[in-house]
Amino acid sequence: MAVLLAPVLFESSAPTPTAVLYRPDVLAKSACDPKAVLSLAVEVAFSAPYPKAVLLIPVVKEPPIVDGRLNRGKLLVGTTIFYDDKNIDDEDIKLIADGGFDFIINESGGDFQNLLIELCEKHHVALISKDKSLPSGNGIQPALDSGRDLFADYVRHPARVGDTAGDEPNASLFSAMGEYYRLYNKKFPESFLLSNLFPAGTPAKLLGAKNYTEYVAAYVRKVPTDFISLDEYPFFSVSFLKKIAFGICLHTYDVIGAACRENDRDFWLYLQSMGNWFDLIYSLVTYEQIRWQTYTALAYGTKCIMHISYTPVWGTESDAMVDKQGKVTEQYLYAKRVNKELNALSPVYMQYKNLGVLPAIAEKNNRDIKYALNAQKKSSAKKDFYGIDSVEKISSEYSALAGYFKKTDGGGSAIMLVNCRDLYSPEAGQKVSVKLKYPCTVTVYINGKVKQTEKDGNSFSVSLQSCEGAFVTIDKI
Repeated sequence: MAVLLAPVLFESSAPTPTAVLYRPDVLAKSACDPKAVLSLAVEVAFSAPYPKAVLLIPVVKEPPIVDGRLNRGKLLVGTTIFYDDKNIDDEDIKLIADGGFDFIINESGGDFQNLLIELCEKHHVALISKDKSLPSGNGIQPALDSGRDLFADYVRHPARVGDTAGDEPNASLFSAMGEYYRLYNKKFPESFLLSNLFPAGTPAKLLGAKNYTEYVAAYVRKVPTDFISLDEYPFFSVSFLKKIAFGICLHTYDVIGAACRENDRDFWLYLQSMGNWFDLIYSLVTYEQIRWQTYTALAYGTKCIMHISYTPVWGTESDAMVDKQGKVTEQYLYAKRVNKELNALSPVYMQYKNLGVLPAIAEKNNRDIKYALNAQKKSSAKKDFYGIDSVEKISSEYSALAGYFKKTDGGGSAIMLVNCRDLYSPEAGQKVSVKLKYPCTVTVYINGKVKQTEKDGNSFSVSLQSCEGAFVTIDKI
C-alpha cells in the first residue's frame, strides 16, 4: 500500500485552510492504516469557529430516523456511495455519521448493499437504496403490465427508509411512475421512492417536454410524492459553460422552489461537493463554493441537501470525500463544516416556509452571476412577488441574494441573505443592509448560531464572509 501524504489542515480566521503540514507520525501511521490518518491529522486542526479538532468531534444533529421513518422534521443532509467500493468499511460509515450526514444513497445490490445496511444500522445512518426486486426507470411500465406482485420478493429493513426508482426520467415515464408510486405508497406508507429529475438546461428531447417548467409541472401532476429531488452542479472547468452555469442553476432552483411552494412539496437537492468528473469538465469545488450552493438552495426553501459524493464516481479523475484508495480528502472536511452549520440551523430554519427569492439592490454586480440575478428578479415579478411586509429594502455592496420566509405556526417572518460577490475568491466578504418598515426584533444566525440580535430597530446590517449565508428571523414588536 502506498504511503499517504496526509494533509494536516490549520485553519485561521480566514474561511479556508491557510496552511498544510505533512507530519512524520501521520505518514508512518497511514502506511499501515490509511483511515487512521484522520485521528492523528486533526489533532492539530483548528479554526476560528472550531476551537477543537474538526474531525474528532461528531456533528451534533437530530436523529435521522424517527418511528421507523426518515426524519422529515429536520433539515436533512445526505451523501452517496452509489456503487460497490472495496475500500468502504465500518470506519467510513462512522465518518459519515460523525460528519453530520443523515442518510446514504446507494445503487448497488448484493453483498455490498447488505454490508451498508448492517453498518448504517450500527451507526444510526439511514439508507436509500436500489432494491433489485423492484422495478426502476424504463422497467416500471413492463413490470406494471406483467400483472405480478411487484413487492413479493421485497424485504424491508429498519435502516432502509426509502428505495430508488430511477434517475432523470423522461416525462413520458411519469404516468407509469405515478401508478407504481401509488402502489408502493399504499404497501409501504412509512417509506418512499426516490427518482431524481433533470435540472434546467437539459434539451427538450431528453425532458420529454417543451421546456423545464412544463417538465416539472408534468411530474407534479402525475407522480404522487411529497418532495421533488434533482441534481444541479454549477461549477465547471470549461470557459463557455462557466458563462451560463449560474443562470441555469438559479433557473433550476426557481422552477423547483415555485413548484414546491405551490404544491406543498419539499425541495431536495444534490449539490456539487466533488469535482474533476466527466473528463475534468466539472471543477473541484472549494469550501466556499459548497457553502454558496447550500445557502443559495436554502434561500429557495430546500429541505434536503445531498452531497455528491462520498466516493468518487463518473470518471477516472474525479475527486470526492475519499479518493480511489479510500483515503479521506479535504472535501470531507469541507462538507462536514457545512453540515455542522446546517444541523445547527435546522431547528430554527424548519419553522419557516419559503415565499420567494429576490436579488439585493447592489452597488456593484458580480458579472458571473449578474444575468442570473436579473432573470430571478423578472421571474419573481411574473409571480407578483416583491418581498414581505416587514422588509422595505435589502441593499448590498456587491451582488447578493435574499430568500423570504414566513413562520408556519404563528406570526413572524425571516430572510436568508447570501453573499454572491465572487464565487471564486475566498476573500470576497461584504456587508448586506436591511431596512425594515416598522420596528422589529431581529435575530441573525451565521454558521447556524446566533450572531447578533437587534431589538426595537428599523434597520440592521450583516457582515458575510465569501459565499456565506445568514438566516435572519424578524418579529414585529
